[in-house]
Amino acid sequence: KMQSQKLQFDDIQDLMAFRILVSDVAQCYQALGIVHSHWAPVQGRFKDYIALPKPNGYQSLHTTVTGPEGKRIEVQIRTRTMHRIAEGGIAAHWQYKQQSGSGGMSSKEGKGMVEDAKHFTWLRQLVDSVQQQSQSSQEVARTSSAVPKQDLLLFDSEVFCFSPQGQLFALPQGSSVLDFAYRIHSELGNHCVGAKVNGKMVSLRYTFQNGDTVEIVQNSNQHPQREWLDFCRTSKAKSRIKSWLSAQQRDE
Repeated sequence: KMQSQKLQFDDIQDLMAFRILVSDVAQCYQALGIVHSHWAPVQGRFKDYIALPKPNGYQSLHTTVTGPEGKRIEVQIRTRTMHRIAEGGIAAHWQYKQQSGSGGMSSKEGKGMVEDAKHFTWLRQLVDSVQQQSQSSQEVARTSSAVPKQDLLLFDSEVFCFSPQGQLFALPQGSSVLDFAYRIHSELGNHCVGAKVNGKMVSLRYTFQNGDTVEIVQNSNQHPQREWLDFCRTSKAKSRIKSWLSAQQRDE
């Protein structure tokens, strides 16, 4: 790192690193929430390689936090399957699955291996396509279209964010601060004026990114506005806003 980035030893701030291995993707984001609830994340140092894998198939969550004595600590969080691929490549993962199934393989496991093979084949094709400078963008698009939609857009439908206490919330992609507030409680949504996301104040229109830590800010003088419906994503938030507006019209 000192050579590649031309840094002095004193300039390296994340000399200490930890890796957390869990069973599934949801636990990756839960672990991230726990880490961020204990130690403050360093701005601009969070990378979600699970939602956006590297071209070689590498997947993991990377974050840097300010630990004891103000020292920065890098934390990597991934599933055991992701770890096998990261350490030994796809071939190592394939070998592991073959060995684990040597005593007999169920139809479900066999189907899983077939799906893995399709995914890995597509991934290799896409990487090879990008590396070929002469290939047109249309040809790359045709290659990428061969992957099943659930693989290419693995987390396209949801975004994972956290409360300050580390509680995990899964919301539809494009969800705003209001969607988060109404998810917690209707009154919190009705009086929401914004939020602190990763310690920074944002407006009601802010849309979440994976790994955001969200603290809702409210004011008793705030009330739902019809324009809120334009940037709410969840049916619950829209329903609560419409209910409040209808009640106001009846009172008038």
